[in-house]
Amino acid sequence: MDFVTLVSLEELTTDFNYLNWLKQGGIIGLPTETVYGLAAMASQPAGIEKIYAIKKRPHYNPLIIHYPCLEEVHKDAVFSSWALQLAKTFWPGPLTLLLPKKENSSICPQAHSFLPSIAARIPDHPIARGLLEKTGPLAAPSANLSGCLSPTSPEHVLHFFRGQFPVLDGGPCKVGLESTIIDACQAPLRILRPGTLTLEKILEQLPGIPLEAAFSSQGQVVTPGSMLSHYAPQKPIRCDVQTLEEGEGLIAFGPPLAQAEVFIQLSWARDLDQAAHNFFAALHAMDKMKTCKKIAVMPIPDQGIGIAINDRLKRACYK
Repeated sequence: MDFVTLVSLEELTTDFNYLNWLKQGGIIGLPTETVYGLAAMASQPAGIEKIYAIKKRPHYNPLIIHYPCLEEVHKDAVFSSWALQLAKTFWPGPLTLLLPKKENSSICPQAHSFLPSIAARIPDHPIARGLLEKTGPLAAPSANLSGCLSPTSPEHVLHFFRGQFPVLDGGPCKVGLESTIIDACQAPLRILRPGTLTLEKILEQLPGIPLEAAFSSQGQVVTPGSMLSHYAPQKPIRCDVQTLEEGEGLIAFGPPLAQAEVFIQLSWARDLDQAAHNFFAALHAMDKMKTCKKIAVMPIPDQGIGIAINDRLKRACYK
């Protein structure tokens, strides 16, 4: 099929060829509030296999299933009382729940790596929701090569995959960091991947919820984003930098280091929300700069959303 690289939701849903192609196993770049996803029908093994192949993603790394509404998630997954409260409180939004899969679920096993659970989310984005209402559940990991920087704009997706599939143009992502993932298959519930929805924000809304942070890269991969090496730019990167080395461009948080000749600012005001929003865009921009050969990142406070930023940095720097 010939692709118009960037398309609108109206073009996609009114063009029978596009929508029919997607329902027969095609893939598409999908904007969400967190990052851009690479989406396929969650019930179509052919589309799921295309995602794994084009991303060069290992098959043991499961995909997040995106839904249009809570009623649709109920068809595929089992909710505990606390999981249901999380869903009703924070969906649509940047929260993914790991839930036991129902035996009669229509989600193909390849989408969740044949595990007994599925990672479910309802995105808070009008284009994503509009498409999901037409198609039903879509499996959608980030629209990048496996292990590389996450895409937060259509241009980032085109950098990886220009011309290989259509991309719905939703502009820059408003959040800019992947969703928080909570394992709701057992008690206590566990945060497996930190995101902009922090433990503190959850406890503020749901005091008494049995929830703990359990960020880990050990054992079987049951959720996306838990590989030791992940989110990496092409250039070498150092974190928690106090002094620059020769050839390094600086990702600054607050006033830049005095010796920085080339820098990109995450937040002059040292605002962690702003830093999270700008994080991947800054790394993409620095990765393309010809004036530096390496990337250095100033220290980020390891609190609140800073925990999620540092999680991405730790994995990006992993050797």
